[in-house]
Amino acid sequence: IDTNAYIVGENPNKDVDLQGLFPITSILNHSCTSNTICFAQDDFTFACRAVMPIKKGEEITTNYLHYHYHYFGLSYRQPELSEHWHFKCNCHRCRDFTEFGTMSDALVCTDCEEGRLTPFHLNAGAEWVCGTCYASLPADTVNKALRENWDLIEETPKFDIKALLE
Repeated sequence: IDTNAYIVGENPNKDVDLQGLFPITSILNHSCTSNTICFAQDDFTFACRAVMPIKKGEEITTNYLHYHYHYFGLSYRQPELSEHWHFKCNCHRCRDFTEFGTMSDALVCTDCEEGRLTPFHLNAGAEWVCGTCYASLPADTVNKALRENWDLIEETPKFDIKALLE
């Protein structure tokens, strides 16, 4: 017997709040702008609640990421979904590089200081372009800067508003 083998459902890293088989909620598809939220209850059941009106015939979706990642930008969400859920999200929010006008994944242009760099203009895979002055940066440079900033946000205490603003 291999004593290092894990049994089904074991969580050796203790990084998941609840594990189990949930046949009803497991059929819900992901959307970064989902119309439900699923969560574990005190009695170890799993609940799914609508967070907005759902029209008859409309797909019921949930967000696979932990709720505090819902406000993070595309450059953070896409790698998380790819690494942990093994798919590339193609929801309405992920197809809109302005993040519905919030610009949560845009960078302030260092050339004009007024515009925002997004991957929307020109070739999204190769460079990010300012919508005001059309200055550009290579995607790998932008992605590195975004990762560093997401890491800083993750490391900053959630109640330290001054540090979060910096």
